[in-house]
Amino acid sequence: MAKIDDSLRKKMLFSAQSSKLNRCLAPSASCQKAAVRAHSVQNGAVMAMLHRNGHVKAPSPKVNKDESFSIVWQDVGRNLATTFEGFCSTHDSALFMPIDTRSLDVTNREQLFLYAYRAVARELHASMEAAIKVQSTYHQRIEAGIDKGDQPEAAGMMALERMLHAHSTYVYKTKLDEALTKRRYEAFSHEIVHLTNQVPTVAASVFFDLDTRPNEEEPPRVALNIFPASNDETLAIFSFTEQDAVAIREYVRDILESDGIYQKYLLSRMLLMHAENFVIAPSIFDTWSAEKRDAILDFFLQTVRFNSSKESEHL
Repeated sequence: MAKIDDSLRKKMLFSAQSSKLNRCLAPSASCQKAAVRAHSVQNGAVMAMLHRNGHVKAPSPKVNKDESFSIVWQDVGRNLATTFEGFCSTHDSALFMPIDTRSLDVTNREQLFLYAYRAVARELHASMEAAIKVQSTYHQRIEAGIDKGDQPEAAGMMALERMLHAHSTYVYKTKLDEALTKRRYEAFSHEIVHLTNQVPTVAASVFFDLDTRPNEEEPPRVALNIFPASNDETLAIFSFTEQDAVAIREYVRDILESDGIYQKYLLSRMLLMHAENFVIAPSIFDTWSAEKRDAILDFFLQTVRFNSSKESEHL
C-alpha cells in the first residue's frame, strides 16, 4: 500500500475541493443552464436586518498549517452568506418570486411550501456535491495505490454512504417537485414558533433527518427555517410531510410547548446539532463572551464529528 506523503495529500485535498456540481435542480430535471449562486436565506429583507457593513458572522471550516481541521467564526459578506449553486437564474427567480419579493404571510401555504422546498433543494445540492468530492478522493486513492477498489474499504464505504444519502434526498425532492408543479402546497405541514420581543439575531435554512430512529430505511425528515420577520419578532418554521408528521411533531414537542429563554435554548441547540447553514448578526455576536463563542463552536464541531448530546448554558 502506497504511503500518503504531504504532496499527495495536498493534491488529493485540492482536487476534491475543486469538484463541483453545476446543474440546475429545477423540477423538470432537464434544464441545461448553468446554476448560479443564490441565497437559501432571503438577502433583501432578512440579511438587511442582520448584517453590519455588509457582513454577518458564520461558523466556517479552516484547514490549519498542520493540515488539522477546525471551525472558526468568520465575517461573511451578506451577498455570499447562505448561498448555493442549485438553480439557474431563470428558475431561481421564477420559483421563489413569491417569497423573495413579498413578506411572509404565515397563512399562505405557497410561501410556506417554498421556504421548505428551497431548504430541501439546498441539502440535495450539498449532498450531491459532497458525494462527488468523496468519490473523487476515493478514485485518487485507488490511482495512487492506497486502496484497491475491488473490495470493501473505509474510503469506498464513505463514498457509498454519501451517494446513498444524496439519492435518498433526490427521491424526496422529486416528490416535492410533483407537488410544486401541481400546486399541491398542502404536501407540507408546518409548525411555526413565534419568538416575540426578539431582536434580529439569527437566520437559517436547513433540511435534516432524525437520528432517533436509525434502523428505519427512510428516517423522518424536516425542513427548518429561522429568520427575523421584523425588528422584534423571529419565526422558526418546521415543515414536514404527512408521512413524517407524527415523528417530527414528537421530536419538536418540547420546543412547541415551552417558551421564553428555555424555548430559545432548545431551538438553538437543535440548530447547532443539525445545521451549518446559519448566520449570526454581528451586533449580537459582539455581546458574546469568548467563553460563549468557544462553547458554541465546540458543540457545533462535536456534533459534526460525534453526534454530541452534551448540554451547555452557552447554547
